[in-house]
Amino acid sequence: LSQVINMTRHKTGMSALAYYFGNEVVVADMGIDTDRPIPGVLDRKVRRSTGNIAREPAMTRQQALQALETGMGLAAADGVQALGIGEMGIGNTTTSAAVLAALTHAPAQAVTGRGGGLTDAAFEKKKQVIDRALALHRPDPADPVGVLAAVGGLDLAAMTGAFLGCAQNHVPAVVDGYISIVAALTAVRLC
Repeated sequence: LSQVINMTRHKTGMSALAYYFGNEVVVADMGIDTDRPIPGVLDRKVRRSTGNIAREPAMTRQQALQALETGMGLAAADGVQALGIGEMGIGNTTTSAAVLAALTHAPAQAVTGRGGGLTDAAFEKKKQVIDRALALHRPDPADPVGVLAAVGGLDLAAMTGAFLGCAQNHVPAVVDGYISIVAALTAVRLC
């Protein structure tokens, strides 16, 4: 939560650079695990937190569609000339790796990175969680919305929608790393 607030105050790398160059930063809450309003953050909450993909689907199909639609709407805002699409999430390299593995039939071992400074044991557990989630949910790569609902995240679904909105409105979009690239791939697969 504090990092999200820091984004609105230009205290993160991305938001400080955007502020310096006169670019607007829009921070949207898709599923932060709190019920209190966050000043400066758009309330677009679909639900509180994404489900634990090792035990349950990340979200329902309807929630995935709602997050996609929200992302599309944010990308279609008046005056948008270009869009950098990024996120601030916890554990979302795990969900992104799960989505990438599901869409490409790649083993988790091949598409999973350490993320934020994991120990060797935690890194192995991360890959096991992805393998377990994929075995549990068996997402169909021909159904990208189903993949997002099963093993994705609210942030990833909204970012996928933002890429779709950019394409629909002929707005250039810039990816912000691994998670954004997986969202962009998911948008391409939806098309």
